[in-house]
Amino acid sequence: MRMPRRIFPPPPTPDLFGLYPPTLLEPEHITRERIDAVEKGVAAAFAVAVRHLGEEEARTLFDSVARRKKRGRDTRLAPDRDARLLAEYERARQTGESIAALARRLHDADESPRLGVSARAIDAQIRKLVKGDEARKRAAEKAARLFQRAARHLPPTLLGRDEG
Repeated sequence: MRMPRRIFPPPPTPDLFGLYPPTLLEPEHITRERIDAVEKGVAAAFAVAVRHLGEEEARTLFDSVARRKKRGRDTRLAPDRDARLLAEYERARQTGESIAALARRLHDADESPRLGVSARAIDAQIRKLVKGDEARKRAAEKAARLFQRAARHLPPTLLGRDEG
């Protein structure tokens, strides 16, 4: 039987900045040199873009290229947004405030779009969270019922015995 040839990966090639991929155990001074080389390369690329496009067009181009992708969670939103919205909803429910009024109040009080881009977006998120919270509670109750049914024939544990 013929053994397959052992194919080694090709050696790394330098990238746009003339640098090789960083290693896991790279010393701090090498990392600093790498950062300096990248900064110089980006500055040179920006200077060339200014020469070809003009200052404003180059800034617009670099801003659009540096922007994050549009997929996934929006980084402008607060990381604890859902918990904050649920807490505000619970407070508003005790006072009898509607979800729409709560969303408008939160949107007007928030200077940046940390809780949502608009009052309607905050309203929709609160409704989605409340609906999901109710579904989670129903699922937990169902799991508890199923466990009780499954464990009804098991012998009692020390904690389950009556001390009478």
